[in-house]
Amino acid sequence: MKVVPVPVRDDNYAYLLIDEVTNKAAAVDPYDVPKVQAAAEKAGVQIVAGITTHHHFDHSGGNQSAAYPGAPIYGGSNKIPALTNQVKDKGEFNVANIHVRCLATPCHTQDSICYYVTDKSG
Repeated sequence: MKVVPVPVRDDNYAYLLIDEVTNKAAAVDPYDVPKVQAAAEKAGVQIVAGITTHHHFDHSGGNQSAAYPGAPIYGGSNKIPALTNQVKDKGEFNVANIHVRCLATPCHTQDSICYYVTDKSG
């Protein structure tokens, strides 16, 4: 697994979680879709999921874009735009060979989720 930070504002980052075996990726907090998509193209990967840490627009604002149609959007609240999969504390899911465990961290917002990711491919 490879993690690629993508600067999206002066004070924020999005991230690509890349499964290097399948060339599939999850976009974390894809606020600026053109920048995130450009990073995915540069890495030669396809975005197949969106993961949102909390509902604030500067993190979730890119979820409604058509840059990755049909991709599930994970997050901790129905306040998150385009949410398809609401997660809870200790919930788990996979994106290709990347295993994601959800950890509720209601500090910055009540719906804040941290994600612990591991590579299942070894």
